Amino acid sequence: MNTDFFSRRRFIQAGSLASAGLALGFPDWAKTAAAPGDTIGVGIIGTGSRGTYLTKLSQGVPQLKVLACCDIIPEQLSEGLKRADKKARGYADYRKLLENKDVEAVVVATPQSFHTDIALAALDAGKHVYCEKTLTYNVAETRKLVQAVKNAKPVFQVGFQERVNPLHHKIREIIQNGTAGEITHVAAQYSYHTSQRKKVENPKWERILNWRLYREFTGGPLDELSAHQIDIVSFILGKSPVKATGMGSTSFYPKERETYDNVQVLYEYPGGLKGNFTCLMTTGYMGYNILFYGTKATIEIWNVDGNRGNLYFESDPSRQPPPPPENVDGISGATRRIWARAEPVPILVEGQPRWDTETSTLSLKHFAECVLAHKTPLSDVETGGTSANVIHMGNAAMQNGTLEVWDEKYKIQ
Repeated sequence: MNTDFFSRRRFIQAGSLASAGLALGFPDWAKTAAAPGDTIGVGIIGTGSRGTYLTKLSQGVPQLKVLACCDIIPEQLSEGLKRADKKARGYADYRKLLENKDVEAVVVATPQSFHTDIALAALDAGKHVYCEKTLTYNVAETRKLVQAVKNAKPVFQVGFQERVNPLHHKIREIIQNGTAGEITHVAAQYSYHTSQRKKVENPKWERILNWRLYREFTGGPLDELSAHQIDIVSFILGKSPVKATGMGSTSFYPKERETYDNVQVLYEYPGGLKGNFTCLMTTGYMGYNILFYGTKATIEIWNVDGNRGNLYFESDPSRQPPPPPENVDGISGATRRIWARAEPVPILVEGQPRWDTETSTLSLKHFAECVLAHKTPLSDVETGGTSANVIHMGNAAMQNGTLEVWDEKYKIQ
């Protein structure tokens, strides 16, 4: 057990959790590994903040070698190349990068509205694709891209990195085995105190550098922030929403944004379960969190001071699984009384990532392994496309003031 991640106290509490039937360890998908000598030539298309970040993280993935970078803004291209292979080539036109025979796979980290055209061109060029979320700009693009991937040989992965987080696989298992009872409601919040406006020296690049503020490039915070929560909730529950309603507005930064600065969308899942997704850009309080309310226990995913999960059992003893023995260790105080008072019981897994640097690196490693073994990623075009259309459905509900229903219009096939 990595002592950098877990104190002795939390390790012992994890042991008590395991004794209740919640075994710890890696899921099967995480146990595969590529051969040490295998490498993949990669091109990064879009070397803004996210693309440069992924270029840097690729240095921690031996199977990936960044041989090319592309960006229309010279300063951003230069930043990307600094973190790429020493012999990496720079391009202002992604089509020229796709002609590079040494580039076997591309990472698409451009503004959202460019994703589909670039991904389609990359597939036509025979390149494997890692495309950042949200996958598409609208429903028509989703259908077009899903069909193109079906007819192509390359591997296609969507950048919902939380799908490779072993903590979420453990939470999915906890829910599926009934430990939390029936999940009746989900509440997710993403608090991010900023207008997202960047200072731009050259007015020529204003709109493209501040693309998150403009509707020609993105659907807004539901696409850029809440998207991760929408996708991972569908993964954990094993089902996607069938209805959506919501409200959004540009109430606090009206002079700085076209896209909303606050959103609240209520989704209904099969069986009547409701999921409420809130994104606020006027406070950082509570940060990123998701609550799964169950009849036996509530599960919390918390990501303010590091990624973690907790179980809060209901106080009714008849609904609880057998508690651990009295005086589990004599040190942590993890006794029957903790469970009886519904105090948090940590959900810990082997190798649990704490920060996005670790989760995103895991996602890039997973991409490399899928390319080398030619297998389907955990976040593929169908799951990523479905989540994209769920997001488009939520945006339509807010913009039109309607109750949107998952019908033929939103289905990806």
